[in-house]
Amino acid sequence: MTSVFEEKNISKAIMRVGLPAMLGQLTTLIYNIADTFFVSLTKEPATIAAVTLCAPILLIIMVRNVASIGIPGALITVLMSVSNIVLNNYISIYGSDAVASYGIAYKLDMIPILLSVGLSQGVAPLVGYCYGGNEKKKLFDIVKNTMLYGIGMGAVFTAVFVFFGKPLAAIFLEDEVLIEQTGYFLKILCLSAPALGIINTMTSYFQALGKAIKSLTITVLRNAVLFIPGVILLNYIWKLNGVIAAQPVVEAVLMLICIAMFFKDKKSDAN
Repeated sequence: MTSVFEEKNISKAIMRVGLPAMLGQLTTLIYNIADTFFVSLTKEPATIAAVTLCAPILLIIMVRNVASIGIPGALITVLMSVSNIVLNNYISIYGSDAVASYGIAYKLDMIPILLSVGLSQGVAPLVGYCYGGNEKKKLFDIVKNTMLYGIGMGAVFTAVFVFFGKPLAAIFLEDEVLIEQTGYFLKILCLSAPALGIINTMTSYFQALGKAIKSLTITVLRNAVLFIPGVILLNYIWKLNGVIAAQPVVEAVLMLICIAMFFKDKKSDAN
């Protein structure tokens, strides 16, 4: 069997390294969906809301264990938790039903998020190998195709969530008002799914090249510098709709920043 690092067919190489990583993310996905389903069996929006509010706090409490993998890993966990706490705090202004609806919508939206992460992380060793071997053309072909696959996958999930958001919400909820609201939230959240194909690929790209600062910059922008002010500003302008829209708006801006960072990095490597 040809080594994946020597595979001439770029698409085949991406699938060989990307699919196993995506399948690995399915474990997290199954847990998230099962957890949400069993919590929803209580039929109490307040209980679903409570679980949604507590999750990021528990991550911060666990950060001591996360720190064992290094300060950057701990920092990323803390930033993600803080951004979720800020988001949940603003959503809670509009009541427990809003928090419960967001909690369900977010868990469903995690499907394309985690699959995108799996694809980009799986391809990272291939990117690093090409960079180390000075195979620039193959490297950029891999990055380009990975982004296109990520965008395509995100677009598929966006279409599914836009057209079937309410039936999916009905799996977890019985109250028609909550189902309607959850489906609506999901339609907004899923708009960022195609952008993840670029953002996550760029994050893994810089990690694979050993440019940790640039990778960390994307994470900090995503979870703190852009996101927290975005939540505050959009809440002021559009209230609850603005808070929910913060994720797709911020990730649209971050996608453009990632593209600019990529071309600047590509230019600097060429010189």
